[in-house]
Amino acid sequence: MEDYLRRSSYKRCAGEPKSLTERMSKVWSSFKNLNTFVTQWTGTLKDNGNTTIVNTELRYYSDARTTRTPAHTSGEVFYLLLCHNSGVGAEVVKLRQPDICDINNDQKLFSFLHEEYLALRKRWWTWISLWTLQSIKFVKFELYENELVDVKKLDDVPPPTKDNEYRHGPPNPPELNPPLGSTLLMHLFKHPELAGTKKKCLQKIPRKLRNRLVVLDADDDAIGWGLQFIEGWSKKRLMYMTALTFGLSSVVVMVLVSILGHDVQNAGAIASFMLSFVTIGIATAQAAMHMN
Repeated sequence: MEDYLRRSSYKRCAGEPKSLTERMSKVWSSFKNLNTFVTQWTGTLKDNGNTTIVNTELRYYSDARTTRTPAHTSGEVFYLLLCHNSGVGAEVVKLRQPDICDINNDQKLFSFLHEEYLALRKRWWTWISLWTLQSIKFVKFELYENELVDVKKLDDVPPPTKDNEYRHGPPNPPELNPPLGSTLLMHLFKHPELAGTKKKCLQKIPRKLRNRLVVLDADDDAIGWGLQFIEGWSKKRLMYMTALTFGLSSVVVMVLVSILGHDVQNAGAIASFMLSFVTIGIATAQAAMHMN
């Protein structure tokens, strides 16, 4: 009996390392499987992101030198030539040439313009940025390599001699130049739902026919017509930021003086003076902006 118990105890002791080894092997195998899954999942996300970026770029530029087959029945391919600053605070103007074949009314047009501008400037700090869109204007420009633009004239549309390259109107030339004012364009840009489902505005905006504007050779002037996003520093936001800064500074000064100098009346007087100073300054700036 004693020999049997000894043999049983020996077998259990000998079997324990094997069982522990198996458990460790299973844990390691599970860890490897999890690591493989995470790696594959991360790679899939990167591929999807790259595909989205590529598709977005291809939408505008992959076929920039050829004419695509139109998806609609009219048989005409339209491109909207949009000029914009190359970056926040930049003076260099560049060209963007999306096709607008699927846009058939004013509401879709201004929704599209809104999306295009957001694609250029949408960042998490946009709502506090001092660089904002000021107006939208008709523009005549010359295109250079690398999509660089030299603006020639604002509030201009293609002449009747360019009817084989551009579509706008009727009438052409328009009775008023520009056909649409920048105030109306900005209002409908901010509120596309108010534009309606007709084509009154769409027909007045120059649209390039068949293919995008390109620079063919040094002797050929690539003159184009379209719309320009005119940007600049927002005076209104600048004044708001100045007022907020002085207001917070006044509170900080009042607290520091009252704590360090133990005189609440002097602290309040200094803070009041600072607030009065910034208020008068902002009022003067507002009056100067609206005075001729």
